[in-house]
Amino acid sequence: MYSSYRKRIIILFISFFLVFNAFSQNNQDSTKIVLMGGLRIFPFFTTDFDDFKAEYTRVNLEVGGLFNQIFYTAIGYTPIANTYYSFSEYWFIGLDKKNPVSTVLEIDYSPGNGDFVYNIGLGFQKGFANAKLLMYSDFKEFKPRLKIGVIFPLNWEIYRKE
Repeated sequence: MYSSYRKRIIILFISFFLVFNAFSQNNQDSTKIVLMGGLRIFPFFTTDFDDFKAEYTRVNLEVGGLFNQIFYTAIGYTPIANTYYSFSEYWFIGLDKKNPVSTVLEIDYSPGNGDFVYNIGLGFQKGFANAKLLMYSDFKEFKPRLKIGVIFPLNWEIYRKE
């Protein structure tokens, strides 16, 4: 039974990645593709709305692509938490605007305990930092929690197509 649960989660994980990627390719505003790698420093606060409150700082290693200046998708690894993740972000108020705003979907997998966690919410770009307001929960049991933080990316460009 647990094996079929994992298969469904992996299929869901891949489906989100493919759907978001296909959606980004349909935008005709720009043809720019930027592939990048880097390090993300992510200090954040989390709460379950009851008694639990905690502060963390994570360092993530990530490889991703920015498509048409409106969609970013990436895969990454967080060594401290030993988690892998898929991250997708759609900028509905574009990066060419004064205050860009995005929707965010992230799915984390922890091989140590086999848990999958999803994060969904909003992103706000200011300067080179991204503020995130996310609701997250385990796939096994819906128990919503709030995560508020700022991502400081340290990127290098691998490939660019105008």
